[in-house]
Amino acid sequence: MVRGRARAAPAVPGGGQGLQLQAGDAGARPIPLAGRPLREPVARHAFVMNTREALVQAFVDFQEGRLQRLGVSIDTP
Repeated sequence: MVRGRARAAPAVPGGGQGLQLQAGDAGARPIPLAGRPLREPVARHAFVMNTREALVQAFVDFQEGRLQRLGVSIDTP
């Protein structure tokens, strides 16, 4: 059983045979993600990049409107 907070993303190491999720009273909309470990450094803030320099460039690109908007809204309580 994976336990976590609302709007959290628990990490589950590989190698298991399955995953059991149980929603609370508010329900859940799980988004399963899987992949091989990157084995690379990670720099994160509002964006996730590999280096601090790439992170700074992502901020500049965002502020100057060079990043495409997805048109997705996040439901907030």
